[in-house]
Amino acid sequence: MATKKRTTQPVKLTATEAREKVEELQYKLDKYAGTAHCPMCNKHKDIETKFYYDTDPLFGGKSFSRICRDCARKIALRVDERGEEHEPTKESVQKALYYLNKPFLETVWNASIQESENMVTGKGKENVWTSYIKNISMKNYVGMGYMDSDMFKEKIVYKDEEVTQENKEDELSEDVVEMYKKNKRTVLRFLGYDPFENEPISEQPILYSKLVGYFDESVKDDGLKLEAVIEIVQSFKDVKTINDTISQYKKQLGSNPGVISTIKSLAETKQKMISSALALAKDNGISENNNNRKSKGAGTLTGIIKELQEMDLDGSEVNTFDYETNMAIEDIMTRNHQNQLKQLNPDENDWEKEVIHQKGLLFNLQKERDNAVEFSRLLKKENKDLKDFLFEKGLIDEKGQVIEDG
Repeated sequence: MATKKRTTQPVKLTATEAREKVEELQYKLDKYAGTAHCPMCNKHKDIETKFYYDTDPLFGGKSFSRICRDCARKIALRVDERGEEHEPTKESVQKALYYLNKPFLETVWNASIQESENMVTGKGKENVWTSYIKNISMKNYVGMGYMDSDMFKEKIVYKDEEVTQENKEDELSEDVVEMYKKNKRTVLRFLGYDPFENEPISEQPILYSKLVGYFDESVKDDGLKLEAVIEIVQSFKDVKTINDTISQYKKQLGSNPGVISTIKSLAETKQKMISSALALAKDNGISENNNNRKSKGAGTLTGIIKELQEMDLDGSEVNTFDYETNMAIEDIMTRNHQNQLKQLNPDENDWEKEVIHQKGLLFNLQKERDNAVEFSRLLKKENKDLKDFLFEKGLIDEKGQVIEDG
């Protein structure tokens, strides 16, 4: 049975309907003329409000980013599967800038961090991403693309700087590394934990060195003062970081006067941190002018030796026998004793008390001497038994010398 092929007949419109259809289509064309398609979210969005401008000269200087602002924000803020935003990182911001074809500059990054955490004015940006994208969109950076980022620039090093770099490497000698390890061991032994484990490795040596300088008997016995000392050390480390950042911004004053406000903000922040650290030191009696150590002899040689011995540090033992039997020291002590007698001008009663005191002292010394002799005898016997044992095992010879394996 043959079937007839159906043909679609065009819908006939009246003049009024045709005019309305043309107006509708024209409206849609006009609307889409001001939009762009984001391939990441697959949506048409308004160019002026939903996209960033791409000022790369290769695109004529007036193009727009290939992804929309919302998608760039999701990348920078690491939006998870639940739609929750997280704190942006340098890596996530760089990834968003790659899709936007905008440069990543360290100076702008540091300024954006400061702006987003603006503790001075209390008007910080929402986060470092919102601050950075605002700053990098300024006219100062027109014409720059992602390939103009700092990580793609080859650092220029002059000959005199090469020498300086070699000298810096020489400074990181074995002695410096050994001192760093020693200070770290001291801190661990003193505190029982590492207060700087989350700090960058490059900053840990100076932190341990500074902290060890604050250790004394009063700090060891006062947990609050100990925490204050750690806070002070970290604060002054942060102050040094701010000083380094200010120095970098000062180099830009000639080409970018707008950094003056940032420098001022950093300087005020630094001053507040210093004032806070000094107040903390004063409240806890840490500074020299407000020192409230219980032991008045903490700064003397005897006090220092005592502190070292209590901390059980290697090399803290002192042989006072050689020191006190030195002829020069002995002469000084004799003269000092004679001068004290002249100043005291003792009478018969004083001499009687002195004799009684000396007799008791002599009895105690004699007893200590007898104990020391017996202890020495036991040590010699133990030493002889040990040598006989090692000799029987063939580890030493008759002269007590260690026999090395052939």
